[in-house]
Amino acid sequence: MRCLAIPLAFSAACGARSGLRAPDVESLTPDVVAGEDARVMDSGPDVTIGLPPVDMSCPGRCPFGTLTPSFPPFVRLAPPDVPPGCSNGFELGGASGGCGRSTYTLVSTRPAGANAITLDVDLATYLQPDGVMVTGIDAAGRAYTLLQTCRMQTSILGGPSTMRPPDDTIRQFRLPVRAGTTRLVFDFGAVTSPMYIQVLGLCDFAVTPFAQAAFWRAIQR
Repeated sequence: MRCLAIPLAFSAACGARSGLRAPDVESLTPDVVAGEDARVMDSGPDVTIGLPPVDMSCPGRCPFGTLTPSFPPFVRLAPPDVPPGCSNGFELGGASGGCGRSTYTLVSTRPAGANAITLDVDLATYLQPDGVMVTGIDAAGRAYTLLQTCRMQTSILGGPSTMRPPDDTIRQFRLPVRAGTTRLVFDFGAVTSPMYIQVLGLCDFAVTPFAQAAFWRAIQR
């Protein structure tokens, strides 16, 4: 059965890769990325799969204003590579924006903070670039940036806000969480269009629901 992609209305009848899922489509995203992108992205330590997670050209925190979109080319998605005993997480779509008013905080279940781990992240943004920032905070209150996007756009069509989107609209990241991290803060304040994110590798954090999204689902593997 071949599935057709229709903006803002995706059929769920085509099966699922993980959780809720929309059908695969062909060539929904431009295949080019500006050469400058490679110079302003910081891959961080020991990241070998996925896109560099920090866009150094993002102008601080939101609002970002009008930025030229960047379309990273699609790369076939890698399977999850978090440890088998630490493969839980969450997925959500359609996070509501609003600078300083849309943050999702996960607290470590370990008194000394989480063990070091690299999170698997799938992220999609449609219609416009969406600003998403992930920050780690240690017991002393020191913060470090795991992910910051402000220009990335992965589709020129509308996408679903209540299910996992087609694979070719997803871009992958690997985020190294430092040992002793007590909180992870997901900031969706600069989200301006439908979006989707899945995060795996959260066994040392209490994964609680997030109400400011069109859908949220815990993932247990």
